[in-house]
Amino acid sequence: MDKFVVILLNLVITFSICSLPIIIYRFGIRKYAVAPKKAKWISILYGIFAFVLICVIAFFLDGKVTGGPEIVWSIINYNLLKKEGENDYLYYRDNSETNGQSADTDASLSDKP
Repeated sequence: MDKFVVILLNLVITFSICSLPIIIYRFGIRKYAVAPKKAKWISILYGIFAFVLICVIAFFLDGKVTGGPEIVWSIINYNLLKKEGENDYLYYRDNSETNGQSADTDASLSDKP
């Protein structure tokens, strides 16, 4: 195979293993940002899982494995998980009402001194 095709195929496989499940979870299932502390743990644990999975695949294909791409993808995944979208404000506002506070009577929005 052409060297360019091999590199492109490796990039697609790495993306689909390292980041695609996180993107599906964040934007398809959860649909709102994750707290930074939780995002950090999800990124670390999934990074370890992805590294082990790539090691297993490389073992069967007689390939070489380095940890660099997994570290880069973990940083990207962390930023994707904690990234706030335009609908996140509505989610947090709705959840504050269920905790006994209304978004309109929040202390930071109150006119009281």
